[in-house]
Amino acid sequence: MAKLKNDFSIWGNKSTTKGSTYPIHLRYAIDKKPVYYKNYDGEVYTTGYKSYELLLEEFEKNEQDIDVIGSQQNILPDGLNYEGSLWWNMETWGELYYKLAGEYPDGGVGNYSQGFTKVDLQKYFPNGISWDANRDLHIFDVKNTEDGNLNGPLYSTVHNPYCSHRYWTYFVENARSQGFTSYIWNPIFPSEDMQE
Repeated sequence: MAKLKNDFSIWGNKSTTKGSTYPIHLRYAIDKKPVYYKNYDGEVYTTGYKSYELLLEEFEKNEQDIDVIGSQQNILPDGLNYEGSLWWNMETWGELYYKLAGEYPDGGVGNYSQGFTKVDLQKYFPNGISWDANRDLHIFDVKNTEDGNLNGPLYSTVHNPYCSHRYWTYFVENARSQGFTSYIWNPIFPSEDMQE
């Protein structure tokens, strides 16, 4: 993986029906190096910031810790924290994604949500902006309160399935400076979308 390049050349020989051969050349390119690779022997390779490293032991530890991380750190407001809930605190999901893939989610976060649900947000977040309970929902923001109540005022619901807000700039930096927390429905994890 450390020597993986974006441009590949494969040379070979082609046999004709008359028994002669001539050289052939196949050339292709990939636009982005993979962030996760698991070979047939079970060895796992993942990207670091500057190089590829073998992280099998760390990955196995991560696989065992996924449930622990989710149950201990994925703290959800009342109404979203039911058994089998597919809601995730945006930062908790992003940190777990980083732990599994070696990099934070890139691009519009709308690309990382798998589907949508319908929720009567006014029932759980009665203050703040209004919400149509029949509308599709996959990401929303809640204003933080001084007393730490997770069911604070509904802050923003502008995120549609094509949401182009980026994880780090909007859902971490902007969220911290503006004082809100975001939640995402059924997000993609590297262990799901990058394995065999």
